[in-house]
Amino acid sequence: SSRWLKAPPLQGSAGAARFSFKTMPCAVCEGAGRLLLNVCPLCDGVIGWPDAEELGYAMSADASATFARASMPTDGMSILSWNLLNPDTIGLANKDNPHYNHLQDEERFWEHRWPRILAEIQLADATVVCLQEINKGLYEEIRDALGSLGYASVTHRKPQRNCLAIFYKSDTAAKVWEKHVRIKGFEKTLAVGLKCTGRVLAVVTCHLEGHPQKTAERLAQLEATFKEVKELQHEGIVIAGDFNAPLAEDGRWSAVSAYLLHGMIPNGTTEWGRDVVVPLGALQPHGYAFESAYGPGPVFSISLHGEGPSLIDHIWYSRCLALAGVRDVFFDASFREEVLRHGLPNKQNPSDHLPLGVVLRWL
Repeated sequence: SSRWLKAPPLQGSAGAARFSFKTMPCAVCEGAGRLLLNVCPLCDGVIGWPDAEELGYAMSADASATFARASMPTDGMSILSWNLLNPDTIGLANKDNPHYNHLQDEERFWEHRWPRILAEIQLADATVVCLQEINKGLYEEIRDALGSLGYASVTHRKPQRNCLAIFYKSDTAAKVWEKHVRIKGFEKTLAVGLKCTGRVLAVVTCHLEGHPQKTAERLAQLEATFKEVKELQHEGIVIAGDFNAPLAEDGRWSAVSAYLLHGMIPNGTTEWGRDVVVPLGALQPHGYAFESAYGPGPVFSISLHGEGPSLIDHIWYSRCLALAGVRDVFFDASFREEVLRHGLPNKQNPSDHLPLGVVLRWL
């Protein structure tokens, strides 16, 4: 049965939108979304209710594609993406930031968080790991630890405050090229071409402009990256990371999502509640046909204390690839509810972002 009551496709999607998430009011919770542990099982994507003993959530339009937050399946190219929460984040250490002032030391400080981060990466055992918000002073420690797990790495030639890095299993993937795209003095994206099972996959990780009102900068960062990457050898592309923009809002794709789906911004597009208008010709199409691995619904990737949750971390893949599986961002329903109450990070999830993961196969 369907996870969500279906409505017409997202406006402006011309059939490209595989997720339809406008809903009619639920007959049980009357649209409040609150019934069982603050979740209405009929309208919030709980799989198997009321018969299943364990509650779970569909991460994509195909509920059967969701696999547990555990080891990644090995029957394809697996990619894990995670924003680590830079320990230099303003107010994290001294409790000046209201998002973090309630945290215990075990949830706050890097010496407690890092072993749990490493354990999660080791457990996932992905072919490729995309990391964001790496403290430049900690990169070597992280590189060496992942190196002991069999990963080679690519990062910036010149370290910056919030570093990006792409790690890949050197026994299953070989680097063909790497690309550094610098805009206004910073690299907000990082790309590498990896030869996997005989074909070259372009892997891009990103940590786009974070100011909610600077949609134009986020779009420009993506545009510049695609312009550089498309000139390099690859047969498929994945972009995974922190987009600092919701996947969708108010029944429409956000501006970032619309650009990835359509190569342009349809009229009526919003991002963070603000209208986004891009003059004709101001934004160049990227030339790819993308799909989002994760879908709108109960999924979120960040939930800060005092703020609502949002799915601002994404994984997009080109349609020469098939989605074999999507990793659950939650351990279980009780974990999800605790995150909504308490915010992130916590002792189970040592970052203020949840890790995303996919398994892809060549078509």
